[in-house]
Amino acid sequence: MSQSEHVLLAEKLKQRTKLFGIIKMYRTLPKTTEAQIISRQLLRSSTSLAANYRAACRARSKAEFTAKMCIVVEETDETVFWIELLVETNIIPLKSIKGLNAEINELLAIFSTVRRTAKGKRQALLVDCVWFFQSDNQTINKSMTLYVQPPSAHASGCFL
Repeated sequence: MSQSEHVLLAEKLKQRTKLFGIIKMYRTLPKTTEAQIISRQLLRSSTSLAANYRAACRARSKAEFTAKMCIVVEETDETVFWIELLVETNIIPLKSIKGLNAEINELLAIFSTVRRTAKGKRQALLVDCVWFFQSDNQTINKSMTLYVQPPSAHASGCFL
């Protein structure tokens, strides 16, 4: 994968982490106390994952990148939790956020694989990401290949 492809992939992931759907959903949620508390937590975790992914892309070392990616995975997983809680408490129906739910689960799978790879000892390698998630009572299988390399290998500073 060329340097420009790495930069493009990192930029696409930066855009995907912004999760504009969460902000739109937040604005339409009921004004009940429980809905507002859960939705604020969702907004915090989703914006934190975006900010920390951007920080990971500017990491100065592999250790800093790995540490930031650990935070990204934690915040992404927390975002999944708050979405699940909104659905399971019947504050919102799953069908109304099906695409958003699939997107956040896909990002969690990608970031978990990148973190696991970054913690390894190899300098650069191909990573095959395979993940499963539920959507309308069916299991969806997705896959993607990522090339993870050290920051010195390209100018953007991002490992992707």
